[in-house]
Amino acid sequence: MLTRAELESARFGLNVARASVDEIDPGALARQLIEDRVDIAILRIPAGPAPGIVSLQALGFSPIHADTLVTYSCDLARHAPRALFNPSLDIRPATPGDVPGITALVETVFAEYPNHYRANPLLPREDIVAGYRQWALSHIDADNRTCWVACVGDRIAGLACSAFDSRTGTCQGVLHGVSPDFARNRIYTDLIRFTQNTFRERGLSTLEISTQVGNLRVQRVWAKEGFTFESAVDTYHLNTLFGAIAASPQQFTLLAPDHGDGDAGWLCRRFLDVIAEADQPRPGKMVDCRASLLTEIESGATYRGSVGWTRPRPGLSGQHVVCVLRDVRDEPVAWASASCALDS
Repeated sequence: MLTRAELESARFGLNVARASVDEIDPGALARQLIEDRVDIAILRIPAGPAPGIVSLQALGFSPIHADTLVTYSCDLARHAPRALFNPSLDIRPATPGDVPGITALVETVFAEYPNHYRANPLLPREDIVAGYRQWALSHIDADNRTCWVACVGDRIAGLACSAFDSRTGTCQGVLHGVSPDFARNRIYTDLIRFTQNTFRERGLSTLEISTQVGNLRVQRVWAKEGFTFESAVDTYHLNTLFGAIAASPQQFTLLAPDHGDGDAGWLCRRFLDVIAEADQPRPGKMVDCRASLLTEIESGATYRGSVGWTRPRPGLSGQHVVCVLRDVRDEPVAWASASCALDS
């Protein structure tokens, strides 16, 4: 279900994984989160009621509804783009010499842009903006991708990054931005029209573009420029931090009670005992301990546990501890977590 997101993992210094699915299998997802030691899972599912998300909450996870993404499409074979509002606007392919100007534009336009990353307290704002910068620059002189810049005099007033596939006849508007200094000049609309016309002349048939559901201004432009609504998906983040077990593992053994009392409460108590006995500095008391069973604990059975401690990072009020319990077949049967509240 999940695929490791290499760029995001490198950017944020965490093990980030992604999945776009129609339905969530909570048990299978929980096991993959544990086995792959995922720190953050980014899930996209069709917008609307989500029983899989509710089931993840029942397993002890805390999904963050990060955004709703809407997609529009334009039939380039039928829609003839209109003339530019600014016929003298210089729109051209970006070159390596444009990197400083594109960087400055992206850092201005996307500094406060409400994307799904900003909904996650573990992701530093400066790293999010750096992601947009990397994303835009990756379209310069690239295969099946392009970056156009709209220039007014010697200034880059806007940019449009797109991807395309000549074999399928499809193309995507990936990233658009216009400097606030030129926000009322209809440059954004001109970039949309230029993109439509260019791909239409190349023989491509369908142009898709997406944004957050609350970004109404660009959706109004799309509706006027021949786009129709296609779909909506909800984005959820799961901050599981199971990567801590890989970074600083500690092993222990638990013997389940003989009389069927091996529930989540029993696991929380044993987990806190392990933390108390660990040779780890704790600047405060452990709080928000939670545990979840993926299967029933067998009375009198022996289980092997692994505990990991997170490193300090933005978004965590204190040290975070995670635990995974496995049976004799090395299958995960439960997990637990707790946070260290800093002493005031």
